[in-house]
Amino acid sequence: MNRPVNKTVPVNGADSAARHSGIRLLINLLANVLTKLGQLRQEADYHLLRWSMVIIFFFFAYQKRFAYEVDRLIPFISNGPLIFWLYPLFGMRGATLLLGVSEWTLVRCCSSGSGTRHWALLGRWAQPLPS
Repeated sequence: MNRPVNKTVPVNGADSAARHSGIRLLINLLANVLTKLGQLRQEADYHLLRWSMVIIFFFFAYQKRFAYEVDRLIPFISNGPLIFWLYPLFGMRGATLLLGVSEWTLVRCCSSGSGTRHWALLGRWAQPLPS
């Protein structure tokens, strides 16, 4: 009646080869673009780390524009040992905007560091310490 059957099911479907070739095509396209921009010629790990920092700080800075983020930063700013003075001086919205502007500055410094390392080092030096 209901006997278990031992059947092998192939892991690769009919379209998996086409899917893998599409992914390889995208990776090769990305590698060609980065090579033409000079990002993969030398020190690829440095460029990868720098651009990942740019993306992360871009999203952090973008979030500072919304009221939701102002409410979420209250415990961090009011209890932070280095930034507790922002609320009395600028208010809640002004303190958040100041942090957002500083993060936008870090994004600009790190992203413009592709030609010179001095701007990238300035961006790295100005990063806030984790609290």
